[in-house]
Amino acid sequence: MRICGSVAFHSRVCGIDWTSVTRPVPNARNREPIIRYLKVLLLGLLWAIAFILLHRLAPVFGASTVAFWRTLIGACILFVMGRGWRSAGELRPHAASLTLLGMANVAAPFFLFSYASIFLPASHLSALNGLTPVFAILFCAMLYGEPIKLRQVFAICMLLSGLYSLADFHGASVKSANAGWASAVLGAMSYATAITMSRRFQGKLSSLAQACGSLVAASVLLAPFYAINQSPYAGNDLLVDLLLLLLLGAACTAGAALLLFHVISQEGPVFASMASALVGPLAAFIELGLDSEQPIAFGVFLVALAVLLVSKPARQSPWRGEPPQIQRTEN
Repeated sequence: MRICGSVAFHSRVCGIDWTSVTRPVPNARNREPIIRYLKVLLLGLLWAIAFILLHRLAPVFGASTVAFWRTLIGACILFVMGRGWRSAGELRPHAASLTLLGMANVAAPFFLFSYASIFLPASHLSALNGLTPVFAILFCAMLYGEPIKLRQVFAICMLLSGLYSLADFHGASVKSANAGWASAVLGAMSYATAITMSRRFQGKLSSLAQACGSLVAASVLLAPFYAINQSPYAGNDLLVDLLLLLLLGAACTAGAALLLFHVISQEGPVFASMASALVGPLAAFIELGLDSEQPIAFGVFLVALAVLLVSKPARQSPWRGEPPQIQRTEN
């Protein structure tokens, strides 16, 4: 298979061709509603696990160390999936844009959330990450002139209420962690910026190429910070922490990046950003478990309702310009 005249990847996982350069097909949202929700749920689950792992690994390895190694591990995995240097021809024309995308989607938020995890618990981190859809809706309105619908306003209100309920922000233990709060909010803004920026690659790069290119660029950008800010290991079980770091890089970085760009290409940036809203409920459920006395059902209900409102199918395709078409050329 060749894409856009360059050698493409030959990977197919879970029945999805991650290498195809596609644009959303009109009315495709109505064909597999369960599948599209499962994709976002899986993406939210990967991010929730990432925040829980960050809360454990950042204090023992350091923020810059965790950010760099999870990025490098993810980049290496996707680079191998992309048949190594054979993908260079597809990525080279978009090197500058992929560098900006890697900075906004990987380097900046990974470092910011790793730093914030030193001060804030995973439930607060995941809740602040849930602000990404709010910024994504605002950025799409400012950059692309997309109108903010009334149901999106209701969704934002319910989302904020649900995240507040899940994170229990009135706890006294985080009042002094202003640096952690600011870092997490800036990380959410950075994620929203990257998700909005990714629209320029629709019909030009495959999901795997976008994920691989952004992680490779982010690894280069994070390398100087890692070299300058290396900190000694401060944990008690090095082997377990190294395995968790490998899991963070493989599943929660490479896998999540690949799935994120696939969802953006199929559903658009706003719906893809709603996966971050699911991180709070999922992280709270994983951390607290079924036996917890803290009520989380109300917060989960509000977040789920917000996702449903944002994901309501539109009468017309959200992509402007010429009608979206699948662009794929096979040998």
